[in-house]
Amino acid sequence: MEMTLRLPNNYVEIEEEEMMYLDGGGWIANTLAVCGGIAWSIASAVSRAIAGASIGTITLPLIGTVSLAAVGAISGAVSGFIAGTVSGYTLGRYIETKILKWS
Repeated sequence: MEMTLRLPNNYVEIEEEEMMYLDGGGWIANTLAVCGGIAWSIASAVSRAIAGASIGTITLPLIGTVSLAAVGAISGAVSGFIAGTVSGYTLGRYIETKILKWS
C-alpha cells in the first residue's frame, strides 16, 4: 500500500497576524513570565524574611522580629513577582523573535 499526501481542494488565506496564533507566538514569553514571577517571588520572600528576622533579632523585641520578617516576606514576594514576570517575559520574547524567528 502506497501512502500519498493529498492536499485539500479549497483553502483559506491567512494574514500574518492570524498566523501568530497558529504558530504559537507568545506562549513561550507568557510561560516564562509566570514561571519567572513565581520563582523570583518565592526566592525574594524567603531571603527578605530571613533578613528581617535576623535584623529583628538583633535590634527589636520578639513581636518586632515577627512583624519585620513578615513585612520583608510580603514586600519580597510582591516585588519579586513583578521583577520575575518582566524578566521572564523579556527572555521569552527574545527567544521567540531572535532564535525562533517568530513575529
